[in-house]
Amino acid sequence: MEHQVFNIQALNGLRESLRQQPAPPPDACSVMLIYTSLNDPGWLAGICQVVQEYLPGALIAGCNCPSVIDSSYPSDAHTIASLLTLTSSSAEGHLIAVKPGEEYSSGSHLARTINDGHEQDPKGILLLLPPTLLDCHSLLKGVSSGFPLTPLFGGGAGDGDNIFRVQLMLNGQSEDCGLLAIAFYGE
Repeated sequence: MEHQVFNIQALNGLRESLRQQPAPPPDACSVMLIYTSLNDPGWLAGICQVVQEYLPGALIAGCNCPSVIDSSYPSDAHTIASLLTLTSSSAEGHLIAVKPGEEYSSGSHLARTINDGHEQDPKGILLLLPPTLLDCHSLLKGVSSGFPLTPLFGGGAGDGDNIFRVQLMLNGQSEDCGLLAIAFYGE
């Protein structure tokens, strides 16, 4: 696995950074995780489009979050992206809408969806969800009902100025009240 972190201030800067990257091995799985404090759906969509230009077939997921925490970047950093290049693993993304009051059933539905077509459980599942809009405890219980031994990890999504304004994005599709999951398989 290779891991790179990008501080994205403008789409042209991201283009230049990706242009300078060596192409991933043909059998590699690329996963780009984007975290932004900007509450602009066009910004996440624009990043997704640029990444797709340079890494066709990459799984691209992201959300807005109150702030970007990494002291090695300038204090005005608003978007951080993490690029994982997996050579002996794979990843599969899922984005579902969730209505308040339906968290457990939505989580268990997601678990069944993740399980479809796979002989083995994932090694881990990254979850991004809006803790200000949904009962995350019930949502996590629903997901873990299908995977009691699989580690679940991740974080919350929501804007710093208005924590009830949420953006979750997977490969250009977005939800404002839902659950984003990335299941990791292999080594």
